[in-house]
Amino acid sequence: MRFFIFVFFVLALTACDLVHDSSEYQPISNTVFEMGDAAPEFEDVEWLDNRITEQPNNNVNKIELEDLEGKVVLLNFWSYDCGFCREVVGWLNELEREYGDQGLEIIGIHTPEFAYEKKQKNVKQWVEKLKIEYLIGLDNDRRTWNAYHNRYRPAVYLIDREGKLQWLRYGTAYQMEMEEKVRSMLEER
Repeated sequence: MRFFIFVFFVLALTACDLVHDSSEYQPISNTVFEMGDAAPEFEDVEWLDNRITEQPNNNVNKIELEDLEGKVVLLNFWSYDCGFCREVVGWLNELEREYGDQGLEIIGIHTPEFAYEKKQKNVKQWVEKLKIEYLIGLDNDRRTWNAYHNRYRPAVYLIDREGKLQWLRYGTAYQMEMEEKVRSMLEER
């Protein structure tokens, strides 16, 4: 029985890539940006219609960071089959309710690990099941994931009102720190 529990635990960690608690930001070895650099654009993201509204660029299927200028953006790389990612989704729903009308824009970038996670209908079912209240984009080819040089899920990036990266954490050990950082960034003008 212990063997099966061990195997399940190893598979759970593997399904979420590598869970990494980074209480302090640590640059990834080949990262081409640092905190304070301009955030990369979203590349080839297919946006779900769970929250799409007409954007200033008059294209409801393409959202660019410049469209969000003046907002604090919380970008979450996740997949629905990752248990740790689902935990973070709950926190983000709370943040959306608390700070969404104060200038916080939360965007979930669903980046699948397995082929069945690439199917839009499966992602939509999980968005409904998890009652996700923020914008979701599908990054099936990992173009945005790669633009951010992301390695793990869940990963949360905070982008300031000017489109610059200000904060990054992996894993799940940062809920209070994340909310404090969001609050302080929203207070900055």
